[in-house]
Amino acid sequence: MANFTKALDTSPLPPYDLKPVPALIPGLPDGYLLIALPIITYWAWGGLWYWIERKNYFPQYRIHTSAEVQKRNRIPLKTILQNVATQQAITTVLGIYLTGEPDQYGSEEHDQARWALRIRAFQSAIPKALALVGIDALTLADKLRKSLPGAATLLSGGDALPGAVWNVKAGWEQVPRAGFTPWEVWAAWTIYWYLVPIFQFAVAIFLGDSWQYFVHRTMHLNHWLYTNFHSIHHRVYVPHAFGAFYASILEAFVFDTIGTIGSLAIAQLTTRQAMWFVTLSTMKSLDDHCGYQLPWDPFQWLGEQDTEFHDIHHQSWGIKVYTTFWDHALGSIYKADDVEIRYQQGREAAERWVQRKSDEATSAE
Repeated sequence: MANFTKALDTSPLPPYDLKPVPALIPGLPDGYLLIALPIITYWAWGGLWYWIERKNYFPQYRIHTSAEVQKRNRIPLKTILQNVATQQAITTVLGIYLTGEPDQYGSEEHDQARWALRIRAFQSAIPKALALVGIDALTLADKLRKSLPGAATLLSGGDALPGAVWNVKAGWEQVPRAGFTPWEVWAAWTIYWYLVPIFQFAVAIFLGDSWQYFVHRTMHLNHWLYTNFHSIHHRVYVPHAFGAFYASILEAFVFDTIGTIGSLAIAQLTTRQAMWFVTLSTMKSLDDHCGYQLPWDPFQWLGEQDTEFHDIHHQSWGIKVYTTFWDHALGSIYKADDVEIRYQQGREAAERWVQRKSDEATSAE
């Protein structure tokens, strides 16, 4: 830490001037677009799955039959859509209230230079580390300085080579002086533009997943919470895309709104990054409930938690399944061997129910 602080005090950094990020859509602040995207995604993506179901496309990949939908789903689609629209109205008002100033840009070169300094500070420990195993790093660096200057710099603890400069496009005059080596510039650029965002997304996914798992599991383990709140979502025994967010208003606020806002804030995603996160998360949630196991659906390739995996959770006999990481870690995965048998029994019972209803209607005539 002392070396890092010293590097910051003694190394030149490019100046910067922060400016607001221009709106992606002129006239519409990015913060408002962030609020709108999951709503637009719900109706567009959900509408696509609804159209596929209504047209009876790909019946060979459908998990449940039409008879099962008639027998087991007693919640009208209109009720579901009204419920979700109410949730969206509440989150829109809350989102507008919480939307602050737009993100700013202009410090990109400065921030990359700081990463280069961190890399340099890390390198300073290399000679001492090699000395512990009997390697004279400085002598070896002198031998390699002409043939492998980058490796020599690394071995010598990050001492700059003569003429190495920070290769910036603008804002910092390039002069022949000691600075950062090309590999340090490349590493800093890679960390700033790729590794940091990937880490941020990973943190957001893990936090969101953890929040949903433990809130969701609490809803199942606590009889009062399940009866009064979470059971509403499970009235859709045969899942479909529009039913993905059907829930009590309070559960939706705690489960989705608080969890998403908290994950985005802790992971420190930018507004543009958050747009990708909420859009893909919404698409994934609808896909999990769509009722189709399409082999070419990219959301089905993301791991064990696919449509069929989540569908088991909605069945009366498999109510402990949700996310895979915590399910495996805490032993709440559904492990029975009779999944296909139970599905077949449900299909046959639904067919008998539909036939009985049809016979009763014929008799009444």
